[in-house]
Amino acid sequence: MSTSTLTATRVRVLPPSTVRPRGALLVVPGRGENLVHYGRFAQRIAADGYVVDVLDALPADATEVGELLAEIDAEESAIEGPRILVGVDAGAAVVVDAVRQGLVSPSAILLAGAVVGESVSTAVDVDDEIAQRTSCPVHRGLLGEDPRYTRSLGEATDASRAWGTSVASREPSGTTNGPWYVGIPVLAVHGHDDEVSSLRDVVRALSWWPDAELLAVRDGVHDVLNDAAHRTVAASVASGEPSGTSDGPWYVGIPLLALHGHDDEVAPLRDLVRALSWWPDAELLTVRDGVHDVLNDAAHRSVAASVVQFLERVRSGNTHRSIVVRVPLGNSVEQDGTGI
Repeated sequence: MSTSTLTATRVRVLPPSTVRPRGALLVVPGRGENLVHYGRFAQRIAADGYVVDVLDALPADATEVGELLAEIDAEESAIEGPRILVGVDAGAAVVVDAVRQGLVSPSAILLAGAVVGESVSTAVDVDDEIAQRTSCPVHRGLLGEDPRYTRSLGEATDASRAWGTSVASREPSGTTNGPWYVGIPVLAVHGHDDEVSSLRDVVRALSWWPDAELLAVRDGVHDVLNDAAHRTVAASVASGEPSGTSDGPWYVGIPLLALHGHDDEVAPLRDLVRALSWWPDAELLTVRDGVHDVLNDAAHRSVAASVVQFLERVRSGNTHRSIVVRVPLGNSVEQDGTGI
């Protein structure tokens, strides 16, 4: 069973005594949140072998994040494995800001319900805001009974506003020239039905980040770590160990295209997804109704065409930039032509 210790600024949840620590996470909460709200998430991740620290409040700025992480790293010097920063709501922008300024150097970052720009709640009262946060009855009850909880999603933060301004400038903020690009693996999880922070804003912010992955939670609202699908989301986080970073023994460090049959009974698709999920230069295409030998299956012509497209991108010198781009119809098309 996981154990926890409490300090003035955070709570630490340790893995069970029988489990060797695999890495460490620091959870930076968002507006109006405190460490009590992430007990369930921390216990779930700790059970998989990670030391989880949860801050008791949203830090004032990136500098404070750097100071807190330095304090934690001093305590965790003996723990092997990745150090991952988790930014929730407005905490996501503070985390990204700290990494881009070089104030912290985690192995990867996780963004949950990220706020990009001046996204605020239009809730009419506390109960309405809680409903916008989560559809999980247990977490709604926790927030409703928490004497420290107050309405706060109606206020924009400086870091979120600055990130949004950078994205709105239409500069390729995710390239090496972009001021907010962090250059490390990023996993973003966002509710598809988030009324506080639009999924579209997060797509726009991360669309040029070659080492970012975005997961949309079906029917999910703002607080995806504490929403109705919290078990599935936590499992996605726990299974996403960054084995594809420079610390990963099997990471190859060059562009990789993987083709796999969706109905493969020999090698399950989920195993390959797990293996490649943190490889920033890997691309996985699944073949609908495909079985094991996708190069010689019924869809071999379509598969071969996909291989040719990959080869042409390798030849161009930029495998992350598609030569032919699908433009979503019915949306406004930005200067980059992506329609996002």
